[in-house]
Amino acid sequence: MRIEDADKENIVRNLFLDHAQLVIDLEVAVQEYNTAYNNYDGIIYQVRRERDRRQTRTCIPGRQPGQRSQLSPGATRPGSTWPNSWTMPAG
Repeated sequence: MRIEDADKENIVRNLFLDHAQLVIDLEVAVQEYNTAYNNYDGIIYQVRRERDRRQTRTCIPGRQPGQRSQLSPGATRPGSTWPNSWTMPAG
């Protein structure tokens, strides 16, 4: 009877050890996933920020030196988000 109990005790102990190892493996996998997700999220943020920066730069009236002389008071470039009442400052 004791031999059977000892075998069962070893089986249960091994199951607990296996369970503990699986929990550790799961925690490592979650950390790796979070790291990969954060890296991906950071790249997406940088791409969107660069895209927005480029779009903003191209739609501001008078931003580029060659276009300043082409704008008359009250005029906007096609596709501009500025209201039609916008006028260039004197100077």
